[in-house]
Amino acid sequence: MKKLFVLFFIALISTSLFAQRGGRGMMRGGGGGPRFYNRNVYVHNTFVRNTRVVIEHPRVWRTYPALPMGYRTFFWHGNNIYFHNGYFYNYWNNVYRIMPCPIGFQLDILPAGYVNINFGGLPYYYYNGIFYREIEKKYVVQEPPVGAIVNAIPLDDAEKVTINGEQYYEVNNYLYKPIVNPTNNSTSYEVVGKYDGDNQSN
Repeated sequence: MKKLFVLFFIALISTSLFAQRGGRGMMRGGGGGPRFYNRNVYVHNTFVRNTRVVIEHPRVWRTYPALPMGYRTFFWHGNNIYFHNGYFYNYWNNVYRIMPCPIGFQLDILPAGYVNINFGGLPYYYYNGIFYREIEKKYVVQEPPVGAIVNAIPLDDAEKVTINGEQYYEVNNYLYKPIVNPTNNSTSYEVVGKYDGDNQSN
């Protein structure tokens, strides 16, 4: 009986720690589902219809039972969006899930740790897979410009895929190509394209 009580106590503590740190939701097509889908994609501004996207490492949606202290609430197109420390959340299936930030969304202050990027003669602010531009004293979320190179992407919220034999990371429906610097073995990421529309088949 004492041994059973100790095991129950350990399981209870483990569950509590998981709830505090945030769980991981079901992977796309979870439970041993298909490892590919067909998408319309743009790669280097070239449109490719109904191409097979092979999932090398599926996205796992990060979910939390409660929002972090100090979050902000925004109303966007009929829904609440919650923002904290550069991450955006929505309420989904009784938990809070990290979500892609919608293009056009506006903030009055940039998240701490952003970096300046000049591309195509335009100034951008970049943080955690999101590009912003300052427009009328607001920081407006932009489409990642094709050809821009960043030093980091949110790998925890990315899906690693192969399209026509090339490996990419998909973040918020946009495709990044890893570039390894042979001098110091560091990796940067180039915006190369995006998905167009929903999955066509699984």
